[in-house]
Amino acid sequence: WKVRAVVTCEYPKRSFVNTHGTDEISNWDLTDSSGSITLVAFNVNSCMMSTKLQKDQAYEFTNLNIRPSSDAFKTLPHQYQLVCTNGSSVEKINFTLDHRNMSYNFIHLNQVNTIPMHSIIDVEGQVLRDFGISTGERNGNIWSRRDIHIDQDGTHLSMTLWNSQARSVDRTMVGLNIKFKNVKVSWYDGVIYYSLWLITQHKCLSFYINLPSQTYTISDLLILLTPYLHTLRTCCIKCELYIGYVTIAEFAHLLLFNKDNRLTLAVDLSIYSKNQQFRLFDSVKIGKANPLHQSINFPFNNAKLSYFDVLRTTSTTNTNKITMSSLTIPPMIVNSTQPEIEQFTLFVNKLIQADQLHQGYIRSCVRGNRNTDIVFYNIGGNYRFCPRKGTHHQRNTIAILIDTKKLTYTIRCKDIDCDNRSLIWKMIDE
Repeated sequence: WKVRAVVTCEYPKRSFVNTHGTDEISNWDLTDSSGSITLVAFNVNSCMMSTKLQKDQAYEFTNLNIRPSSDAFKTLPHQYQLVCTNGSSVEKINFTLDHRNMSYNFIHLNQVNTIPMHSIIDVEGQVLRDFGISTGERNGNIWSRRDIHIDQDGTHLSMTLWNSQARSVDRTMVGLNIKFKNVKVSWYDGVIYYSLWLITQHKCLSFYINLPSQTYTISDLLILLTPYLHTLRTCCIKCELYIGYVTIAEFAHLLLFNKDNRLTLAVDLSIYSKNQQFRLFDSVKIGKANPLHQSINFPFNNAKLSYFDVLRTTSTTNTNKITMSSLTIPPMIVNSTQPEIEQFTLFVNKLIQADQLHQGYIRSCVRGNRNTDIVFYNIGGNYRFCPRKGTHHQRNTIAILIDTKKLTYTIRCKDIDCDNRSLIWKMIDE
């Protein structure tokens, strides 16, 4: 079969490092009268297609593969994507696409929080704030980013424009009414910074500061807000941070003083994501001796509460309605040197120590409680390779799963952006 379409978007070429070395990937959006789909090319095919494809030009493609698109990485609502192979060919053709007939399927901003993560939607709104363009480098790739704040009928939303889209408007975007097509719903990685910045900008009878026009970090904003913490908590109870959702007083209770009496966040941004859990009061990690205690500024210090009252009050779950019967969980931790799994342990050790720059070690070995043929090797150290990302994560750890019956393995990471519902299994002898 053949595909005839116009290249409507070209994404920056990216390089990544995996166990086989350095690879590269290129992406394009192809559009015809029926809709849009992503075209992906790796390595040699990436170089070949990059020299032939131009934005807004029509082509005929042959010998392409098709595969399901990953929710974590897709940029279009199409559930499949096209992949170039060594046998793929492309030829320039005369084909006109009328962008004026582009259709939108708008979602109101007040419905965005009900939509699953990684959904691709169309939205419209007026730009209230434009935070300017920032640039940086990651894995040798240069990126540009522009954060804006949009409004629709009183509902506010943060939006990030990347690369060519960030630079498409050469003046401030404030006041512009814009339609956005193929917007991806994701967790905004700057939400804490953005919230702190909004707090410094708000003005009321109790709070008013003038900030010099410059770039601030989260630490800078925390230092600026330190003298005003009590005021924010007690006097800004009607000052809305996000209209209809959170007040500044409520958010201010996420700020607390550490052991050095410096204002910090109640959430460790480098650790917690949707794949990790918060520890409760007085809880401790396995093998550690650092339980969470009350700070000197803890709001319950002045109250005469018992230990269990504090535990119950600090829990987000209504513990009064929980009834539990005794439960015995059989020990599933296994010795990785046991003869029946020793061969798999040797395989895992070889895998996680093959890259001199990313050396790992086996932290624990656990047998599956639903499928006892599966053995989980939890990996520590610097080996954090993610098959979906194609390189190592910086912080989040991974686990290597071994199917002792089928003699296959897979790598499962804990990163917030990686979709682990569909794992990629390989034969152990590969």
